Amino acid sequence: MKIGVEAIDNDHKVLIRLLNQIMNPSIHTAEIDTVVDELLEYTAYHFQREEMIMEVCEYPGLEEHRSLHKNLIEEVSERMQLWRNNNAPEVRSQFCWFLQNWLFQHIMKEDNDISLYIRGKDQAIKEALKNLKSSIDK
Repeated sequence: MKIGVEAIDNDHKVLIRLLNQIMNPSIHTAEIDTVVDELLEYTAYHFQREEMIMEVCEYPGLEEHRSLHKNLIEEVSERMQLWRNNNAPEVRSQFCWFLQNWLFQHIMKEDNDISLYIRGKDQAIKEALKNLKSSIDK
């Protein structure tokens, strides 16, 4: 599902790739930890970019979306810690199920809602993302 902002659509591809790595049955426990760390870091980065786009587009549900992002990061962190404390197959399965449902729901529902507000704001979005990247790189 594309929302029409290249940066966000590319973020979705990265997040899905990371999810697929975690769900790969042949991945080793140590590798899962590394990929989950990368997933959590990239998710936070994605959320920053998404919120910046929402600001530029004057998305009416921005504060609710920020709250949703915060809650999702906390939930992923808690589940990641549960996984690290207990590497049992059922914990991994529940963790993968949660990540898959969260990611697809987030892309299909919440991110899709943004697409209604981005029309005609391509240049403002590009500039905002460029400024965000500059502030992150510092």
